[in-house]
Amino acid sequence: AQTVAMDAAWISPTVMHGPIAWFTAHGGWRSSYGQTTAGNTDRVSLNAQQYMKSQKADGRITNYPTSDKRYNMGEVLVDQYLYNWLWTGDLSEMENGGYSFVTRYLEFIEAQMKVGDTNLYENWLNAWNTDNKWANGGASSIETAYVWRAYDTIADIAARLGKTEDAEKYQQKADTIKAEMKDQLWADETGVYGEYRDLFGLGRLHDAPDLSSIYTPIDVGMTDMFERYQMVRYADTSIPNLSYEFPRGGSFKEASNWLPSVYSSRGIYQGELINQILAYCQSGQYETADTMMRGIENGLFQSKAAGPGLVSHITSAEGTNTGHLDFADVSSMVVRTAVEGTFGIKMDVPNGAANITPGFPEAWDNATINTDYLGYSYGYTDNTEQLHITSEQPLRYNLSLKARSADILSVKVNGAEVDYTLEAGVGYGYITLTTPAATSADIQVTYGETAPAQAQAAETGAADSSYTVALTNGEIADVYDPQGVLADSKIDGASASFTLNDKQGHHTFFVLAQQGEFSIWLPVNLEINTAFELTGLALSADATGAVNAQVALANHTETDRQVNSAIRIGNNSYTFTETIPAQGISSVHIIPLNDLTGIGDGDTLVTARLTGEYTGTVEGTATNWGLSKSTDRVSYGENITKVDLSGSVNQDLRTLHANKYTLTWDGRDDYTIPNFYWVSDTTRSVTQTGRAWWEDSSRGKNGVPASLNLPSGGGEYLTGAGVPFDIADADGKNAAFVSLYNNFPDSLTIPVNATGQKLYFLAAVSTNHMQSHIENARITVNLKDGSQEILSLSNPENIDDWLSYQTKKPYAQSGYIQNLGSNAHANLLSLDLGSNKEIESVELTCTSNEVLAGLLGITVLSGSEAPAPADKTILEKVIQKATELREGDEFAQVIESVQKSFDAALEYAKSILSDNAAGQDEVDGAWIALMTEIHKLGFVRGDASSLQLLYDYASGLDLELFLDNDAKAALPEALTAAKQALDNKGDLLAVEIDAAVNDLLQVVEQLRYKPDKSILSAALQRASAIDTTLYTPESIERLNAAATFAQAVHDDPLADQQAVDTAADSLNKALDGLVKTPEAARTDGQGSTSNSAGAPATGETLPLAAGAAVMLAASAAVLVTKRKKR
Repeated sequence: AQTVAMDAAWISPTVMHGPIAWFTAHGGWRSSYGQTTAGNTDRVSLNAQQYMKSQKADGRITNYPTSDKRYNMGEVLVDQYLYNWLWTGDLSEMENGGYSFVTRYLEFIEAQMKVGDTNLYENWLNAWNTDNKWANGGASSIETAYVWRAYDTIADIAARLGKTEDAEKYQQKADTIKAEMKDQLWADETGVYGEYRDLFGLGRLHDAPDLSSIYTPIDVGMTDMFERYQMVRYADTSIPNLSYEFPRGGSFKEASNWLPSVYSSRGIYQGELINQILAYCQSGQYETADTMMRGIENGLFQSKAAGPGLVSHITSAEGTNTGHLDFADVSSMVVRTAVEGTFGIKMDVPNGAANITPGFPEAWDNATINTDYLGYSYGYTDNTEQLHITSEQPLRYNLSLKARSADILSVKVNGAEVDYTLEAGVGYGYITLTTPAATSADIQVTYGETAPAQAQAAETGAADSSYTVALTNGEIADVYDPQGVLADSKIDGASASFTLNDKQGHHTFFVLAQQGEFSIWLPVNLEINTAFELTGLALSADATGAVNAQVALANHTETDRQVNSAIRIGNNSYTFTETIPAQGISSVHIIPLNDLTGIGDGDTLVTARLTGEYTGTVEGTATNWGLSKSTDRVSYGENITKVDLSGSVNQDLRTLHANKYTLTWDGRDDYTIPNFYWVSDTTRSVTQTGRAWWEDSSRGKNGVPASLNLPSGGGEYLTGAGVPFDIADADGKNAAFVSLYNNFPDSLTIPVNATGQKLYFLAAVSTNHMQSHIENARITVNLKDGSQEILSLSNPENIDDWLSYQTKKPYAQSGYIQNLGSNAHANLLSLDLGSNKEIESVELTCTSNEVLAGLLGITVLSGSEAPAPADKTILEKVIQKATELREGDEFAQVIESVQKSFDAALEYAKSILSDNAAGQDEVDGAWIALMTEIHKLGFVRGDASSLQLLYDYASGLDLELFLDNDAKAALPEALTAAKQALDNKGDLLAVEIDAAVNDLLQVVEQLRYKPDKSILSAALQRASAIDTTLYTPESIERLNAAATFAQAVHDDPLADQQAVDTAADSLNKALDGLVKTPEAARTDGQGSTSNSAGAPATGETLPLAAGAAVMLAASAAVLVTKRKKR
């Protein structure tokens, strides 16, 4: 059905934007990729030729074949043209205009889109989803990725055309772009390319990209397999996913997590989803790709416009089609994703090859695809995988199959076994092979029963704590930690233990699972939290007006911990002791708040000081913006101070966007980033009013509300939450604004000079979706004691755009929305200091470009007077002693776990000492916990050098030289135990080290070399050659007895050297003691009747245990002197 849509969008000689409503030729969007993969490569070439005719002198490619507009459509048009070349390999097309078309366009890109002296490029209206998207002159991932592929591909074409200098120049440029993009636009800790980096202001990376900044670098081939996985993992964890009861299951994704939600930047757009599905396939995430594709299919079943093959441009959250039903951009990507993603076909005709990596979900056991240029059928049954591939022209088939088993029995091409390579991919191991050039091939892979390894690990981990990964099969051979989340690692066969760094949030690292020759890089996805976290926090008033807090404590570590918790909320305290299970949550505790002074509406600080099996302090906030309305015990009277802002205000809020905003830049103090020369109606940033260009007069009334409900002439303003403010009026100005524009200061300081526990701020901020998930501004509370408290203002976490013209409603995710009328509002925020503190001033600072951040009011709520200070005499003395011990030799000798717990207890005690509000229970708990750690200083760390010496010796033994006894059987297990001890040597006492040495030594001492039986064999050979008729019966009887014993010893695999030597000696004596009969003696004429043959002496060996003892002698003194009891 989608290929029919491709036909409908083709009106020779151009590809149309759509076959019905959007029936116009567009240079860009993604309308031609599907034409290529459907086999219509001639259409793509002919379409490009129309734009070659209208290409401008400076290389610009017009939006339409005969006219131009604001868009930079040439970007994607060139990419589709070069993509098409991979399917044709037609150099004559490049010689006859194609090469010049691309290189001239790159000249235009360098002149217009390159950012300053960098090798990075600004993104500008180059894809349909950029209608309401901009970078304000900054370097962008999407544009840079497209430019990189253009240079990389044209360098190859230049080489084939014999343009050696061009090839070298373009390849060097491509390499430079790639390196610089990784350096400047890659967010290391989250593993994703950012949306863009600011040109102005603080030059920050906007590291919350939309889907197109994720899939484009993957699509053009800029990423390795680890980067690809991390990027799609970011999409999984950070961009909203929507799942409904679709007919065949499935899910959707939003185009971004940005707010406000405006057209093209956020919504459910099928073209974006299809491209992201392709990225999942390109990243080896085939199951996720299949799930999302099932969501796309839902549009075929649920919609007023549903019909066979119809995939719309816009979809509702419930999965129904809602608009733009004929976008060729969508149909094109469906075709491309089916061919290149699901069936994994990507042609490389210039190199005489076709690359095939089937992207089927695990459940598929058969599939078939046919195109004019290549097709194949696939089947899997009875552990055998078969592919029959045909192509229009002779090609080498570069095949990469995800292995269904770690045991590959055979790989055959056309019935004959062939060489193949096993490659470790992320999540899968791959069988790779290349067939000889032909128009067909049959491939058969037969598997054994061994399942590929899987990694087992917790979904969450704790900072500065242990974290374990175990494999279902195989062994861990390596670890790759691109996001820097691991402080250390200890690999032990099929498992590994790590210590996690304090990098909270979603992260990924990789372990290499080895199963013989088969290997897989397994991703380990986890969310890192603090070791303990306050959770389930809430404040509520009951029917009597009493206020209670709800508190629980989460343990994110891998071990059960008994903790003593001292909870403090204002001047209210509560304690409990509980053993909280690993990765578990405590009981929910309901805490009556008897002292409500300083509590108020909004965010209330909850502090938990923990001792016991974990020492530290954790904080959280319980939020209730309706508390004062639910109980008269919470009110605002004499305990508030309304701060006078009249000396700081600099703007009338209503006319905020009547100003003309400029920057100081490029030697000018009235700088505004200019429009591109071909654009008259679209800016590269917000307009000079501070509003987005998409928000034109019909949507936003130029950003000037008709009126606001603020008091005229200033005065008290009571918010809907009940918190009052004093609104200033200084020469008609009522708000204190900051901005990186010249119109307002970057930062301003407002005097407060009040004592209080909680501060309220009434803020109005002009922001936009391109400033999402990044700090827009910051409020710093300066305290008299020199300390500071900071409230970060981030869109949309706790602020939003103060005007709701596009979105129709506010969207801030926390705080209280105060309606100001005329589609305007302010954000009411709070900051709880925990107790009464002397506040000198509040500093408001702008940190984002394009943002106007203002304060309308500040109100301070005072709390109760602090209780009498606790007696800290003992605490001070214990801290002093602990500090002295910390610097001494004794501390350096204790085990590492004690060192860590000692340091944690000392830091905790110091924090209690400096906390003027700490209660006596907290003080006493702190010095007792620290004293307990001092007592542990007797846990002296053992010296593992002797164990290491013995381990190195024993692990280097060739066991083939030893008898098969119990000691030999026990040695591998003993070595494993010793290795585990060595891996944990920093935490082992001397007595534990001694025990490990003794355990291994006992096994080693019982090893016995296989004996030297050469002398015994020679004696047996002599005995077998004896003519028994020549000797007396008595001596022959002695010989037979000795020979029987010798043969038994010779055949005994457990016989040691002593037994062999004894048997050989006895047999030789019997041989030497043979007595000839009289007749035999007379016959040989010898006077002697003996048969002495002078048997050789048996060999001597040094017992193995003696060798080990010699090696250990040098370390014996260490074993003695380092021992110390607990």
